[in-house]
Amino acid sequence: MTITWRPPTKRSRVERILHDHPAHSSRCDEAAKAIWPLAREQDDDAGFWLLRAAPWCGPLLMIQKGLIGILPKGIPDPPKWTHHICVATEKHCVCALTGADGFPEERYLAEKFQYAEDVHTTRVAGCSELDESLATLRAGSSA
Repeated sequence: MTITWRPPTKRSRVERILHDHPAHSSRCDEAAKAIWPLAREQDDDAGFWLLRAAPWCGPLLMIQKGLIGILPKGIPDPPKWTHHICVATEKHCVCALTGADGFPEERYLAEKFQYAEDVHTTRVAGCSELDESLATLRAGSSA
């Protein structure tokens, strides 16, 4: 099952946003912020998922797995992200890894990320909360 964007022209807008922000660009935050208002028009509960390495993943574990963060599946020469953001709407995640159809939330981590057990998700309600979370995350990584 996929997201039914209403009206159908909204789907092409989401596709354009994802085309302009491919996975290798590492600009998932920009894509998510552009998609979120479209999702909110049809789902009052639409928000974001902020993904990052789980708190229990220390440097040794990351070195052992050859990671510098989280690693997506299914794309050639995958980028290594310190974090990733997707739009959570209608029980689906929408990002460059899923396309405009989205992907069911309950399978998103396991099927879209390597070492899914080491990826921590935080539900974020809106853009201002996302900006605050990202500022905190970035401040912590530069400390």
